[in-house]
Amino acid sequence: MFFHYVFFCYNYSCKRGIKMDRAQIQNISENLREQLGLEIPIDFNQIFSLLSDLDFVTNNEGMVDDGKIIKTDNGYSLNLKGNGESLRDRFTIAHELGHLFLGHVDKYEVLYRRGANELEYEANEFAANLLMPEQEFRDAVNDNLDSDNFCDIEAVSEIFKVSESAVLTRGKFLGLFAW
Repeated sequence: MFFHYVFFCYNYSCKRGIKMDRAQIQNISENLREQLGLEIPIDFNQIFSLLSDLDFVTNNEGMVDDGKIIKTDNGYSLNLKGNGESLRDRFTIAHELGHLFLGHVDKYEVLYRRGANELEYEANEFAANLLMPEQEFRDAVNDNLDSDNFCDIEAVSEIFKVSESAVLTRGKFLGLFAW
């Protein structure tokens, strides 16, 4: 099954070079999950097997950054410094896919996961939405509250296969946890 990346960008009013709001980014990640039949926790092997023009390269120990995605003659290449199995690598993969599905890759020759700018914010928002969809996240937090209403962050982390730091950040942005 082949998916054309531009479908997700243009069909959801996300034109390259135009700042996207959180709702637009959430819509793109939700539609991607729906179209690919993805379930929580996200199985990246399922994504890579469906996207025939996306190469996935791991163990690039010479890389300075955790990940990058580039346009190639045959499509795209997502490169990771790590082996793709750590919780941090999972967020990096989702982040780099964000650059792809949000239309950043076709506008910029190479994108690295570093720094703080609008593109990085959008890719982080996409990654959080893909890995920890809002309603599922809210349900997981509520299901893991103790008698004092403190959330078991580790349990939520295990549900989504993300780091505890990612859970805390997602919870803060959704207003579930204090800043």
